[in-house]
Amino acid sequence: MKGQVDHKGRPTIELPLPGKAEPLLAHIDTGCTFSLVMDQAVAAELGVTALPRVSGNPRLRQQVHLADGSAIEIPLGRLSVIMDGVLRLVTVGITPNSAIPGDGSNPDKEPKALLGCELLAGKSLNINFCNGRIDIGSCLTPPV
Repeated sequence: MKGQVDHKGRPTIELPLPGKAEPLLAHIDTGCTFSLVMDQAVAAELGVTALPRVSGNPRLRQQVHLADGSAIEIPLGRLSVIMDGVLRLVTVGITPNSAIPGDGSNPDKEPKALLGCELLAGKSLNINFCNGRIDIGSCLTPPV
């Protein structure tokens, strides 16, 4: 997979979604442990629904620590994505407000999600800030 460093210096990737004409534009966030994080509006637009909360199953909601040091509990959902040509069902953290700060100048071209480490597991990530290119490939050897 390929991506680019955007005009604000943020690494972004286009993630294909089955049945959708347009890919999901996401920032790569190596501090994020989920596969994807997006706000409720984007999740609803893509057909992600929060998993029902069931007693004794902590994976249906997750406490997350934000960059400002605060912690919130967010619902989890599932979304099918295509990664390296393979259909995968991934965990999505659903935030109450926008997960991605944008300047609002071109909302159709602003990233709508964060792509985290869970989706990058078993992959190599090369971000070249000099030429703006991003390459995500398979590891030659499995991670230890």
